[in-house]
Amino acid sequence: MYHERWRVPEEVSLRIIKTLVGVMDVTSQKDRALRVAVMLGYTSTVEFLLSIEKVDPRADNDYCIITAIINNSTDIVRLLVNCDKVDLSHGGYEPFLVACQQSNVEIIKILLASDKVDPCVGDSFCVSVACWNEASVDVLRVLLEDGRVNPAANNNRAFLMALNRNKEFAAFLLTDPRVDPSIRNNMAIPAVARHGWTDLLELLLKHERVDPAQVGSEAIIEALHGESMDCVRLLVGDLRVDPSQNNNEALLTAVRSQNKEAVGLLLKDSRVKTMETLENAVGIAENMSDMDMVVFLSRMIEELDQKEMWDKLRSSGLE
Repeated sequence: MYHERWRVPEEVSLRIIKTLVGVMDVTSQKDRALRVAVMLGYTSTVEFLLSIEKVDPRADNDYCIITAIINNSTDIVRLLVNCDKVDLSHGGYEPFLVACQQSNVEIIKILLASDKVDPCVGDSFCVSVACWNEASVDVLRVLLEDGRVNPAANNNRAFLMALNRNKEFAAFLLTDPRVDPSIRNNMAIPAVARHGWTDLLELLLKHERVDPAQVGSEAIIEALHGESMDCVRLLVGDLRVDPSQNNNEALLTAVRSQNKEAVGLLLKDSRVKTMETLENAVGIAENMSDMDMVVFLSRMIEELDQKEMWDKLRSSGLE
């Protein structure tokens, strides 16, 4: 980096700046002296320069505060936040949103403690920013503990985003009663099943606002696509889930995936084990030249034939 050529021991930097103040304009080139001091992390030099009335820490589009946040220079961030010249609302509170990307909890706490920051800006956009950049759950915890941030803002935007990027974020958001995990017709269930996030799926299925009956078959299909048998077992084991929905597409997907374990599991449900479905499944297996699956399904057909025969005998009194 170009600024490294200026690196000297910090105490030397401070002596040089104090000497130059009397003979030159240290605010020249958009307060370059301050910007370099911030970039190099020279806290004492930054503090001295901020004491000079002409120095503008907002120069070059708030370069100083943004750079200090990105560099995790906590002490310099604190100095800038406490400086009357610094406007943290610039650019839609960009410094605060940048901090939410960086996962530096201490810096976020400093910013939240300032009356210059509104964490609710953009419908609590800070939560989504943290999630999108896969910040730590500690960041989310600090934001929610502040009390002003609404994690369910903008139709549960942060939760929906977490379902595609950040399992830990999604799980933590589930602990907040304002978040609705049933948003968009319980789409969280198939989304989580697709990722194979078994522990999160278990949390969802236990949540009082979630109804897997609406998307059970779809979720099984997504779990099969994600090759997560643990998720398949969870869903099939939930009595609210009907695996025969959508013309038994879950079973046919299992056949196409050549997943004999899933096929066997699904066929334990009498709603799935119908002659028409089995015959369709055999046709798919034959087209794929999956003879093991053909034999397995044919055996199921024979068992079903025998069952239907005995049922007819019982009903006619000829048993």
